[in-house]
Amino acid sequence: MTWKNEKVEEIIKKASELIEQKQYSSAISLLEDNLKGNENNMEFLYLLGTAYRKSLMFEEAIKIFEKLISIDPENRKGLLGLADSWRGLKNWEKALEIWKKYIELEPKDSLVITRMGDAYRKLKNFQKAEECYLKAIELNNKNKFALMGIGDMFYKLEDFDKALVYWEKLVDIRPNTLNVLTMIGNIYRRKKMFSKAVAYYQRALGVDYENFYALYGIADSLRGMGQFKESLKYWIRLAEKYPDNPKILTRLGDTLLKINKDNEAEVAFNKALEAGYSKYALIGLAKIKSKRKEYQQAIEICNSLMKQHPDDVRIVLLLGEIYEAMGLKKNAESLYKTSLQRFKNNRELTARLSKLSLKNFEDSIEKV
Repeated sequence: MTWKNEKVEEIIKKASELIEQKQYSSAISLLEDNLKGNENNMEFLYLLGTAYRKSLMFEEAIKIFEKLISIDPENRKGLLGLADSWRGLKNWEKALEIWKKYIELEPKDSLVITRMGDAYRKLKNFQKAEECYLKAIELNNKNKFALMGIGDMFYKLEDFDKALVYWEKLVDIRPNTLNVLTMIGNIYRRKKMFSKAVAYYQRALGVDYENFYALYGIADSLRGMGQFKESLKYWIRLAEKYPDNPKILTRLGDTLLKINKDNEAEVAFNKALEAGYSKYALIGLAKIKSKRKEYQQAIEICNSLMKQHPDDVRIVLLLGEIYEAMGLKKNAESLYKTSLQRFKNNRELTARLSKLSLKNFEDSIEKV
């Protein structure tokens, strides 16, 4: 080896070390200072392009990688560097163009095919994205990136059953993938399959005992199962950790109300309102006032809520319940009739109105 070749090898070795140590600017300076006379040295060009790319200087990286490709159109590392630089600029079309050239040379590279799937997904070409992900999984059924990508795509497309297929395969391979465990739990919770949701949230808590999404999910799932005392443990943990979160405080209050701890529920609802506006905290307070026969206060809360949320039939139903509890059947009947003009064919309103009308009719006959 000549002295010159030894020096080139030494520079290449040093530049590689600098890049590995994330000292990209030093690597760029070293390579640029010694580029004269090595303009067509492909390893020089590759390392320089890589240092630029990792410094997020994508335009400069593209120029270097394009020069490398012009010298050797089938240079695998150069093609990948160029595609990743276009990817850094979020130019998915250009990145795909280069990845396709690479795949012609390396048709079984499942990771690059996965990246193509990601790019097609960014371009909202979901059919092509699915084709790429499935091809990547066919080549390597343990490709966590492809399983994650296709699952995430279907989740965002709200095709939850398909998302489950791939994400459950992923957690079989990578059982501690925290975000996927919680997302699977969310799907089962959305489908009201609460027992399965709880199982996945518990697995997530096994990875991270304080994970917010797992704690919230398990608390809400147990609530959905009617296991309010069990649910309460998790709402308390969340409220201690996030004392200014009105949604959590409202859920805590709602759960306390379900187990007839009205005073504690009232405290939680008031804390929620101190932290921020909460429609459901106000609904909870109206229920407590009604249970205590503090009807006028309950009515005032409901009337205020109806002004702010005129499209929420639950508030109408609650106000109707309060009127009925007070024995104001005509008020309740009038409320239901008026509300049916807005909430046409609402079954609960119709049922209540029919029941009240029948009761009023029976009462009128008895008076005769």
